[in-house]
Amino acid sequence: MNMSLRNHTVLAAMISAVLATSMIAPASASQPTGAEQDHRHENQSDAKKNGHKDKEKNKADKGKKEKADKQADRFQHAQSRVAEQRDVLAKQQEHRANQQRDKNAEQRQKQLQDARKDHRQDDHQRISDRDQRNRIEQQRTRMQANVQYQKRARELDQQHLRQLQQGKRNAQYRYQQTYYQRLNAQQTRLNNQRYDYNNNPYFSSPNTYRYSFGGRNYTTNQYGADLLRQAVNYGYQEGLRAGHADRSDRSNSNYRSSYAYQDANYGYDNYYVDREEYNHYFREGFQRGYNDGYGSRSQYGNYSNNYLGDYNNNGTASILQAVLGTILNLQQMNP
Repeated sequence: MNMSLRNHTVLAAMISAVLATSMIAPASASQPTGAEQDHRHENQSDAKKNGHKDKEKNKADKGKKEKADKQADRFQHAQSRVAEQRDVLAKQQEHRANQQRDKNAEQRQKQLQDARKDHRQDDHQRISDRDQRNRIEQQRTRMQANVQYQKRARELDQQHLRQLQQGKRNAQYRYQQTYYQRLNAQQTRLNNQRYDYNNNPYFSSPNTYRYSFGGRNYTTNQYGADLLRQAVNYGYQEGLRAGHADRSDRSNSNYRSSYAYQDANYGYDNYYVDREEYNHYFREGFQRGYNDGYGSRSQYGNYSNNYLGDYNNNGTASILQAVLGTILNLQQMNP
């Protein structure tokens, strides 16, 4: 009996110990240790710091983007203003160039009119009616040939412009553009011009000068001689600009490659002499002007400081009279 009671007591004590252990274990597992709590606090602190850094980075990125957008807007606005100013300047230059071309055309017309008055011949010096009719017919032939010339000139001009663009010869390209503009304005004026053969003294004035080129002899009167002088001078002026343009482009010296030299018709109004004669003397002047312009010298003529590099007929330039006389070698005929 006593043994049985003792056994029950021991068994009860063991059961109580087991129950106590099972109740204590969960409580102890739910409580973290001090190291674990420190590690958890560190993780939370790092997360807060990283979140703060991300916010600061996003804020900085947003600020940079806004700054870049403002700079891009300012740059685009500045480009637009530059483009507008360039357009305004180009229009102003074109307007001034047109005014100068009109002024030069009026001056040339006045010079021709004054020359006709100065060299008007007396009635007893007039040529025969037959010779006068021949001259008028010759003039009409020149006018018909001018139509074919204009067509060829436009094709040649566009070809040269493309070649200059491909070769990046910017100065020569600008010069050729202005030459073509002057030539086109001249052709427009000639197309609108009305010819009065009966009242033009050229058709009734006798020949007073003799000259030669290409193995042939020619004769003309004072009006034809004045036009030949003009051809040499105009050629010299255009050659100056073409030579200076090639020098600016650092191109090799080659006056024959210039469109103006090949064309050689600026200033020719289909009057008084044939086109090939005008072309010949224009090229004689052009070659000498080109050499002066390319070499930045004044061996064959004189020109103002603002003439070179300005392709809109501003400034002055003329070939030396001694050089002009040598080129033309006009011989005055006995009356």
